[in-house]
Amino acid sequence: GVTSQSIAQASRTLLSGKASVVPAGVTWRGTVAATNAISGPWNTGALPLQALQAQVVFDKGNWLLQTLHAQGAGGALQARGEVGGEVGAVGDAASAAGAWKLTANARHINPHAVDTRLAVDTLNGELTAAQTPAGIRFDAQLQGTLAKGPQGPHKPQDLRLQAAQVRGLWRAPTLQLDSVLLQTADATAQGRLTVQTQNFATEGNLDVRLPGLQSTVSGQLSELAGKGTLQLTVSDAALAAQWLARVPGDPARLEGLRIQGRGDLLAQWNGGWHQQGRALQLQAQLRIPRLDMLRDPKATDPALAIRDTQLALSGTLASMDLQVDTKIHAAHQQLAVQSRMQGGQGAEGQWQGRIDFATITAREAGSAETWTARLTQAVQVALTRDATRKTLVVSAGALGLTGPLSGAAELQWQAAQWSSVVSGKAVQTAWSTRGSLRDLPVGWLERIGNTQLANLGLRGDLVLGGQWDASSAQDLNLRVVLERTGGDLRMLGPDAQTAALSAGLRDVRLVLAAHNENLGATLIWDSLRAGQLNATASTRLPIKDGRWVWDPDAPLAGTLSASLPPVGLWSVLAPPGWRLSGSVESDAVLS
Repeated sequence: GVTSQSIAQASRTLLSGKASVVPAGVTWRGTVAATNAISGPWNTGALPLQALQAQVVFDKGNWLLQTLHAQGAGGALQARGEVGGEVGAVGDAASAAGAWKLTANARHINPHAVDTRLAVDTLNGELTAAQTPAGIRFDAQLQGTLAKGPQGPHKPQDLRLQAAQVRGLWRAPTLQLDSVLLQTADATAQGRLTVQTQNFATEGNLDVRLPGLQSTVSGQLSELAGKGTLQLTVSDAALAAQWLARVPGDPARLEGLRIQGRGDLLAQWNGGWHQQGRALQLQAQLRIPRLDMLRDPKATDPALAIRDTQLALSGTLASMDLQVDTKIHAAHQQLAVQSRMQGGQGAEGQWQGRIDFATITAREAGSAETWTARLTQAVQVALTRDATRKTLVVSAGALGLTGPLSGAAELQWQAAQWSSVVSGKAVQTAWSTRGSLRDLPVGWLERIGNTQLANLGLRGDLVLGGQWDASSAQDLNLRVVLERTGGDLRMLGPDAQTAALSAGLRDVRLVLAAHNENLGATLIWDSLRAGQLNATASTRLPIKDGRWVWDPDAPLAGTLSASLPPVGLWSVLAPPGWRLSGSVESDAVLS
């Protein structure tokens, strides 16, 4: 939008001129004359105005325009105000009755000189406004004629305005637009609108049609009442995105992103915006059969693909229900998501929500094997904020995990919290989370990591579990444990002819720990027939912006104690193509 601040920020504008106001009997007359030594298109930081001259008169508490002449953008704008049938006549019977009329015309305006993203053209138009017993009746029309000349030919990708029309009535405090029309070579927007400017109660309808997209909105909305419908149909997202990218302003950010697909939205509202719209009833259904997003203009495979998506929203802003059913394809992975949740705004600065149901199914493209995560209990989410503090709390919950192999794991977490406090220019954040992993078959890691334990001479029913505990406030603390909770491994003996042996696992554990810049790891392997190993490592990494930063010169210390019998398992420690034989006894210290 054009504001006084944006005009002041026009870096390539050099305005100069003069203005005066002098008494004229019982009235005042004013004149303004200004020139712009550096004019240019608005989107280049300039002002598309070369010169301005205006005369006004102040009578009975109102400023009235007498004449105006402006030059810029390759054309001119002229306006003339009349009171009682005579230009500048004041104090007579007609003036006392308050009757006045304004006529204005624009000639040879080049929209490309106003904004370079618009097509080169010639715009001509007229405006009339007159005082009537019903109010101020106005009628504005603008027509475009495709131009060719020294400024260059019309380009197909430019947005060309063919016509703009507005007819209506102003009767304070009501603005009534009986007819509104905007038309380009391939798109139209038309409708009507009535606005009560004191309370912004609004009623009307608008129909928009452009390549690949059609939208209709109709209804009314006020503080205490309202009812209406919004329908949006995207038949070709690629065409719609290309058209929107031509529009000056924010839609230009779509450039560089290719979108293909289709979808539709149906939304309805009932009620007013009283008390921040907490009683306003909303219903919406979004369907997206197909939507592809491609970053590379030459790419044929989408970076993100959305399929068979349905979203249903209903309720009030204080209590909203949302159901999601979608399929997402990205990075050779395919996800199917089904969820049901509810939430809304409570008191000022407080939002709460609850995820009642959620299931995520994942599989690799071209594979029939699926992995499923399912929420086993409802999860509460609460967000509070004020001028200096934000707090997010997520309640305890659990995910049940299943895969193409036998077994069922569970991921559990306790209540987690994040907060941010602003004190002057400083921002202090704090967070904490803890939880556990249970009954994870080691065969799942084999399948996820695309490795074959059998190739390493290993088989078995080993089951893993773990815990994590992490927090950050004054200090950063982290502890992660992954350990054996059941089962065993069977492995080859010293040579291929030896029957598989049970490892007799007693303790298998990996511990990662951190306190601020100090990081450490411990690995423990204790078995009846596959030996023992105890290794530790530690280092110190700097922290920047709440994260550890890798330093190639960081100090490294560690210990290793190993007693390994001659079994095929330890051949995994040898270089490719090698196989260990014999036993290993080692004690080492690294500092």
